[in-house]
This record gives sequence, structure tokens and C-alpha cells, in this order.
Amino acid sequence: MDSCANLQAVVKSSIGIESVDVDAATDLGILCCNSPTPENYMGVAEATLGLMVALFKRLKLNESTMRAAGWKEPQNRGTLMLGKTAGIVGVGRIGQNVAKRLGPWGMNVLGYDPYVKQETVASLGIKMVSLEDLLRESDVVTVHVVLTRETRGMIGIEQLKMMKPSAFLINTSRGPAIKEAELVHALNDRLIAGAALDVFDEEPLAADSSLRQVDPSRLILTPHIIGTNPGSIEAGQRMAAASILAIFGGKVPDTVVNPLAIPRWKERFWA
Repeated sequence: MDSCANLQAVVKSSIGIESVDVDAATDLGILCCNSPTPENYMGVAEATLGLMVALFKRLKLNESTMRAAGWKEPQNRGTLMLGKTAGIVGVGRIGQNVAKRLGPWGMNVLGYDPYVKQETVASLGIKMVSLEDLLRESDVVTVHVVLTRETRGMIGIEQLKMMKPSAFLINTSRGPAIKEAELVHALNDRLIAGAALDVFDEEPLAADSSLRQVDPSRLILTPHIIGTNPGSIEAGQRMAAASILAIFGGKVPDTVVNPLAIPRWKERFWA
């Protein structure tokens, strides 16, 4: 960005903006925009529920049993989700849409997000609590945070030990929010019952990653694609294009994530 004297903005056609040095862009008067389309965040919310079902119902284990010429066994039965508690870490667009879908299933919903007030999400049936209380009380914890200094590594062995041995962990947000090596330890030592990951510290996931060695019936791995759909890709591109056109017209789009850059941007390009 230092080398681009005429650069007005960095625009992403997806939600995540962590690949951009937003602080530096703000200092330089460069706008940063993302593209939080409904097709994107609703796709991730739908995928999250799919992963919950797969974990609670032990779908991977039972499918592998069938493929090995086995049949049903009492110890392979799934768990009823009705009445269970889901904890949502990060109660933004995706987290709120997960809660909307869980309500009709008769699940209790806890939320943790230091930037969301209880009254904002009360209508969704979310009870806002501390992270510690959420981890201790939830039967499944699903992570929906943007990657920041606060959220990087926010769930490690200390937090995993707070969870029930019967609980599951899902991450469809950003890999570095969870300490992978410590999650592997927690799964291998059965500190928690299982997990599902669509995102990783480094992508693509290395062939020799220790995550690949965890019992596959207890860990679902998908390649950062589970919430993606053709509609989300096109909608993100359209939103990004609309942001660019607005910027070229001297207007500030609603997708700006660093509003502190606006005065400097106006001074540089539209004074």
C-alpha cells in the first residue's frame, strides 16, 4: 500500500478482511471494504447446523460402520438435540442466523460477544453470558468470530478443559481462533467428545497435519468450503463491484470496515 500512491481502497468480495493490514490502510487514508452478503453468512449458518447434526447423530461413525459391512450397535446411537444447549461464540450476522435456526429445534442458546448487548439478541432467544459460562454449560460450542488480536487463539486447552466431556466444538470462522495442537490433545485425550473444522491455521491443511491423525469418527474436516455456494460467490462479487463504483464516485460505501480512514481518504482524493 505504501507503494501505491493512487490506491483508494482495498475491497474483498468475501466477509473476512484479516489478510489486509487494516491499521496501516487507515493511517494511509485507504478504505477497506468487505462483502457480507446474505448468501455468504446464511450459507455458513446452514452449514453450521449441518455439522451439529453430523456430530450429535454420529453420522461419520455409522457410515463407516456400514461401509465396513457392519450394522447398528447400541454404543453408536446419536444424541437427541432437543433440550440441549448450543453456545455461540461471536454473535454477529452468522451467529445470529445460527440462533434463528436453532430456536425451532427446541435448543437453548447461549451467546458470548463483548460487542453485542443482551437486548440486541433477546428476540432470537439468545442468553448472553461470559465465555467461561458458555463453555461450561454448552453441549455444542460453535465459533463465529472475525480474526483479531482478541480472538486469535481464544480457545486453547484451558478453555477446552472447561467444556463437558460430552460436548462438541465447531469452527467455521477462522482457523487461528482455536489452538490446533491443543485441540488435537483434547480430542485424543477425550476431554471433549468431538469437533468439526472448516478452517485451519494454514490453508490448505498440510498432508502431515496432526489433525489428520485424529480418529475421523470424532473429527470432521472440510476444506474451507462448507458454507460456500455459487450464489455466495456471485453476490460477493456484485457487492464488491458496487463498493468500488461508489468509491470511484466519491461516496463512502456501507461496507467500509475502517471508518476512521474516511477523513484522510476524502482529503487525499476528494478535497
